[in-house]
Amino acid sequence: MSRLSTDSLIDEVVVFLRNNITDLADPQRTNTKTEYFDGDTTTTEFTLQNSTTVKNIKTVTVDGTTMSFGTDWTVVYGTSTVITFTSAPGNGTDNIVITYSDVMPWIYPDYPRNDLTQKSYPRIAVDYTDITTEPHGLNADGDMSSIMLSITIYAEKPHQLRTLIDDVRDNFASNKKSFYNFNYVYPAAVSAIVPSEDRDQQILQTTVDFRIPFAQETNN
Repeated sequence: MSRLSTDSLIDEVVVFLRNNITDLADPQRTNTKTEYFDGDTTTTEFTLQNSTTVKNIKTVTVDGTTMSFGTDWTVVYGTSTVITFTSAPGNGTDNIVITYSDVMPWIYPDYPRNDLTQKSYPRIAVDYTDITTEPHGLNADGDMSSIMLSITIYAEKPHQLRTLIDDVRDNFASNKKSFYNFNYVYPAAVSAIVPSEDRDQQILQTTVDFRIPFAQETNN
């Protein structure tokens, strides 16, 4: 692994949450589109035709087999609609199926604006609050980092927050070894539910912290 990209790490977590956490307000705040492509054993880049941006890829399959993000394919979220495969898919008609969303959902890699109306909530913000790095040893080239991942949840009612806390924790617990940019994640702490001072105390908020340990980094 090379130097840790915090943008890539946060993007992966945001997409994971968008694909797995139930929207308590309105499922129509996001959308789903599906596009089909023909493999030819040579082409590795496929451009989505029905969108000018992509917010999260839900699934990518080739010949009915689900492909893994990072290992099998990549995309630059927010600036590109090109799906790049590590290896060119084989020959076939409509054998490549990409399902995605191009409507900005309610989960973001930043924090909600203060001028949002109450109808815009619940909201979830993803960021990191701490990265500590130590060398492997005096003669080692690489480092080992530990990252504190912070997921802040905003909602009108306490029961909405508690439902989302459980949903977030359950999904991370079920997928703690399934990420590409890090090997393992575990729950560290949940803060108390408090009124959000930035939103005239009309919205409640809480933070769920997860620890990503043993992130290996090198200069290569």
